[in-house]
Amino acid sequence: MNKYEKYDNFWRRFFALIIDYYIITFFLDFAKQLQNYDSIYILESISFIIELFPFIYPILMTYKFGQTIGKMIMGIKVVDYKSECNITLRQSFLREAIPFTLIIITGIFIYVIFAGEDLINFRLTGLGYFIILLPSFTLIGWYILEIFTMLTDLKKRAVHDKIAGTVVIRKQNTKDMSAANIS
Repeated sequence: MNKYEKYDNFWRRFFALIIDYYIITFFLDFAKQLQNYDSIYILESISFIIELFPFIYPILMTYKFGQTIGKMIMGIKVVDYKSECNITLRQSFLREAIPFTLIIITGIFIYVIFAGEDLINFRLTGLGYFIILLPSFTLIGWYILEIFTMLTDLKKRAVHDKIAGTVVIRKQNTKDMSAANIS
């Protein structure tokens, strides 16, 4: 195995994202079924958890295990770039900070534009569409930049890996580890 082979994991990362997407979707669908309570406190608590879950899941899983469930299934792990040891909570948060921030900004823009409006008779202007779509287009640009940097970096580090000081590696199985110890 050459020294960069353990970093060659673009497709593993891609399929891990798809697996995690379905896990998050399943959780959100299940949690929405629980929203049939009469208590406003339970309803608000469930709604809050539902809205934050897509952000909390990758942060906490990556911090605690170095992997989300998708990454576990695909056999890859997030580690510190320099030491290849477990990452900190700060590093895990930094990996998700840009998309999280852009989605929050989009939500704020939508709230500001539609707050107090009669949505049945409301007409959005060109500037309104621009304001609503700007963070979304920025997010699309972010993901394109992520893919480009991942494909061009020797260790396949995306921008969020560089910001957080992390790298994604293939987990070595017992056979690989014993072969590494022999050589």
